[in-house]
Amino acid sequence: MQHVPNPPSLLQLYDVGGHVIFSHYKYFDDCIDEALPNESDWYQHQRISYVRYKGQWVPYPFQNNISMLPKEDQVEALEGMIDAALEARVANTKPKDFDEWIMRNVGEGIANQFMRPYNYKVWAVPTTKMQCQWLGERVAAPNLKLVTKNVVLNKAAGNWGPNATFRFPAEGGTGNIWINVAKTLPKEKCRFGDHGRVQAVDADNKRVLLGDGTTVNYQKLISTMAVDSLCEAMRNEELKEMTKGLFYSTTHVIGVGIRGSRPERIGDKCWLYFPEDNCPFYRATIFS
Repeated sequence: MQHVPNPPSLLQLYDVGGHVIFSHYKYFDDCIDEALPNESDWYQHQRISYVRYKGQWVPYPFQNNISMLPKEDQVEALEGMIDAALEARVANTKPKDFDEWIMRNVGEGIANQFMRPYNYKVWAVPTTKMQCQWLGERVAAPNLKLVTKNVVLNKAAGNWGPNATFRFPAEGGTGNIWINVAKTLPKEKCRFGDHGRVQAVDADNKRVLLGDGTTVNYQKLISTMAVDSLCEAMRNEELKEMTKGLFYSTTHVIGVGIRGSRPERIGDKCWLYFPEDNCPFYRATIFS
């Protein structure tokens, strides 16, 4: 159900942001494979990404590649990682926020060089104001021995993460995935425009009231609405009051098309991170 008139609706906005599809959930993977079943429907890519730091490109993840930093910054990063490793031995409580998670995993050096400034540019709130349960495999926790070895050998670390390899639609961008997912569903199960606009959610009785007056029953509800909007639709005063303590941020996405071939300095890079305050943007994605 979606309040805009046609698929892929809001899901196509991910195209604008330069996101890619990666998953380890079989049900999700099966849905995508049913929608775009042919090998020719996809391009397979290896993620090649870098962090711009003090005028040079540092392979991502930053914390695994401090061997590429200036010597003074390598020392600062290693000292912080050693302190963090020693403190982690005696810690008997979980980190209370994102900042404490950063300090325990990478130490103060990398916190100040990359983690704090980059995440502030992304989220527009300090890391001390964010919880850390969402992290999981999204942020690499470095191996101190391996990082030290790479510093001594002046060697970059290998690829890491759930999106180290990823696939992208051969045609139509990310939105094409959801156009084809919609085609796999019975028409009577798809609702767009006012037929899909959520007016109220009765969580106790598992019912959703739509803009055209229709009521839809559910067993499980997956919502992509903003949390405060969902709580408003649920008409639960206690939940609505709790949402007043939440922060949110917005961003501007600018797409630039340039005729010609890639400059040599760009090479085969997929996307780039910019933690420093000498530019207003935090990330650049290269689609070509």
